[in-house]
Amino acid sequence: MNNKFKLTSAILTASLLVTPVSGIIYQNNNIAKAEEINNNKISENTKNKIKSDLKEYVSIQDIEKLIKKLENNEITEVSINSSKPIIEKEIKINEEEYQKIKIYKDFSYSITGLEKKPKISFRYLDNIHCGSGYCWATNAHAYKHVNGGEIGLYASLEYTNTYGQINSAWSPYAKQDGRNISANPIARFNQAGYSYASTSAAIHGQYYTITLKVGPYGSKVY
Repeated sequence: MNNKFKLTSAILTASLLVTPVSGIIYQNNNIAKAEEINNNKISENTKNKIKSDLKEYVSIQDIEKLIKKLENNEITEVSINSSKPIIEKEIKINEEEYQKIKIYKDFSYSITGLEKKPKISFRYLDNIHCGSGYCWATNAHAYKHVNGGEIGLYASLEYTNTYGQINSAWSPYAKQDGRNISANPIARFNQAGYSYASTSAAIHGQYYTITLKVGPYGSKVY
């Protein structure tokens, strides 16, 4: 009897040792480490932020479904590059500032800051200065709100109707549930006359990327 009991205990112990860690997410060749994910917990502040952002477009029942999905660390449409929003709307803040909200079929969403200056193209940035067809920034803030979290970076840039460039980029950051979390280092490259700077981070168990693109006629974040 004792030998059988020992054998049964050994089998149970071995099965526990090979149980996979549920908090590890694989997506877009990135790995969100289990210890970086606030498993099954979203703060009340974040829940209220999601409800506030979506209340004009989505029913409270569907908002609750999104919150439950995030708490379960399930993949949301906003984190899939091929997903198309079902709602895309500009929200006027004042005469020169706008925001753009994109909502997807599972009601996940992103909100990006947007400015518009006379005779200058739209730009998804804060702290841009323009005059006589020339725009520049020494401390531009590129950012995106994603499902109650935030990811962003800062940059020095300039552009006209014939060229555009990012001179430098720094301070990648991410926020989840009102606290700072780690963001990946900024990646920069130039391609076909445009300059790019991007960073990524795991928010509620999923990786999101923000990219600043600067070129002729304008700059944007996506």
